[in-house]
Amino acid sequence: MRILDRYLVRTFSKVFLGSFVILTVSAVAIDFVSRIGYFLNPEQVEGTFAEGYGGVKLVFLFYVAYIPFVLKEVIPFVTVASGLLTLTHMLQRNEVFPVVAAGVSVRRIFLPLFLAGAVVAAGHVAFQEFAVPALTKEQVALKRFFSGDRSTGVDDLVHLRDGKGTVTVAASFSFADRSLGGVVVQRPWTEAGFDRWTAPRLDPDGRAWRATEGLEIQPAGVASLPRRMPPGTPVDIGVTPDEVRALASKQGTPDRA
Repeated sequence: MRILDRYLVRTFSKVFLGSFVILTVSAVAIDFVSRIGYFLNPEQVEGTFAEGYGGVKLVFLFYVAYIPFVLKEVIPFVTVASGLLTLTHMLQRNEVFPVVAAGVSVRRIFLPLFLAGAVVAAGHVAFQEFAVPALTKEQVALKRFFSGDRSTGVDDLVHLRDGKGTVTVAASFSFADRSLGGVVVQRPWTEAGFDRWTAPRLDPDGRAWRATEGLEIQPAGVASLPRRMPPGTPVDIGVTPDEVRALASKQGTPDRA
């Protein structure tokens, strides 16, 4: 790597980290001020701060789970801004013209910045795929706690949809065992119409579901007879139990949270 490349990458990294820290601290400070009424209200959070370190630890854990979602939103803007500020820094110090005069093309100057941005983009994609889903469950649980939501479940869960056209409606969801009650699953459209599955209860089975009390399948077509499936039949609704739990937590949490 040339000296110029190292200089550009180092400048980009400094600007990126500085911008990232400033935006993250600002976002956390603004969010903390907006939630401070919840944090300090003993009736809603059962004396979170009054309990001393335990309460402060809960707030700390909340923002540990909250910061990754801030990163997910600000990293694209910080990356672009860092590249522009790096070039602005070089222009202000009259460093671009001597480099061009020495025979280095403008494209060659941009190359380290493009590569640094590509590395950040790849890390951003990996972060969203692996870190964010794992933290979603913790964040929504802490949101429910600090908002004073002590409900054990959610009634009339909003429609669950996957990317293939499956629509699931559930009459209830339990936070205790992550079970769905009164489930109706409408399978994707075919030439004959929709398949309709109904089950009194679905229980989580890893990342899938099983019909604990059996399942009735109504195939598409007017003349088709319904089929009864035995208890324990696997059911694919295209949405995992953790995803349903996150959605139910969000649905059961007041808008302020």
